[in-house]
Amino acid sequence: MGNHTNFYLLILSLLRLKDEFHRVNIPKIQPLIQLLSTKSIQVLDGCEDVPSNKELAAELDIPVTQCNSLLK
Repeated sequence: MGNHTNFYLLILSLLRLKDEFHRVNIPKIQPLIQLLSTKSIQVLDGCEDVPSNKELAAELDIPVTQCNSLLK
């Protein structure tokens, strides 16, 4: 069995660290960094509403598999 990536936790962690995005200088992931910079964590009914990897891929107009790779 392969490793399973929990993209909810990954994206949540990235959003919590977005004040540090300026340290990332990798051109390939700049569109993702810019998109994540516009997002915020919404707390609805005690649950955090975090954009999914599929929603991010759609906003970037790239395949989900490519978005997953960029997130990792």
